[in-house]
Amino acid sequence: MHDYIQPLQDLASRWNVSDAPFTNARRLAEGDLNIVIMLREPCDLAEEADYDTMVWGDASARRGTAKRMGSPTLQEVDYCIRFATGERYGIEDVSVFDMSTLLSKKRQRASRTPDQDERDAHDVFWKMVVRKKPDVILVLQCEAGLSAHNQVRRLRSSQMQAGTMGVVWVEGVDALVVRGFHPSSYLRQDYNKGATDEERNLRIDMIDFCFATAFNALAGFRTHTNSAWTTAWTNYCSRLGGRTAKSSDASSSRSQQEEMDRRRRIDQKLGQLSRSLRGVPNVEDDLAARFGGMSIQT
Repeated sequence: MHDYIQPLQDLASRWNVSDAPFTNARRLAEGDLNIVIMLREPCDLAEEADYDTMVWGDASARRGTAKRMGSPTLQEVDYCIRFATGERYGIEDVSVFDMSTLLSKKRQRASRTPDQDERDAHDVFWKMVVRKKPDVILVLQCEAGLSAHNQVRRLRSSQMQAGTMGVVWVEGVDALVVRGFHPSSYLRQDYNKGATDEERNLRIDMIDFCFATAFNALAGFRTHTNSAWTTAWTNYCSRLGGRTAKSSDASSSRSQQEEMDRRRRIDQKLGQLSRSLRGVPNVEDDLAARFGGMSIQT
């Protein structure tokens, strides 16, 4: 068992968590590549299904049930990894950490101390990050900014910040942070109510860009896209109006010196990372075409 799984195991013992949710969380967290994908509650089936059913579904289950479909979010994560790396890697190769690990909806409803449970889950998440010491963290949720945990709050993100890269100190090493948002923003119909096809497609493109940026960074490369596509995304975020107005955009409050330090640390980290990751950088014609031109920089 990987050393970074120990905090998860300790929490499972303390909360008397059954074998299935612990095993599912452990298998999602284990991965040889030094990248963490940060999600929140990636699958409702974690409490009751085995790992393969939770992720991929069970064709023998009743039609229209969650068991039949599996997790659209985790399937999308796998697809995006394969797309960004030319089919060389998938979800089994990365560490998927749940920000609210083992804190199922069932436990939240039954708990007499829900706030403390959330603090405990966030603390375990950060302990796992510290033990793994990833080179890259891909943030696919927008709720970390509300956490009571100081370090977890540093991994805040929003659709406004999507596609940007930052750096956080993980007790001894810098980790590159690529900010994104939850894929359910385009997977779930209730989250797409009122959205145009263009807006939904922009969200899909941005998630693909975030994955390409994260995996290229893991190989020591910086990803660029042209200003026209960036402008389209900025205009989309502006149309969100009040839904993003309260999101904190860290770059707007940085001093010039802080911004220069951020860029220096990013460049230094990229310089340290190996350029031998197989299949990366990957800038496929389809991806480049969708972004109206895409390039990498060593």
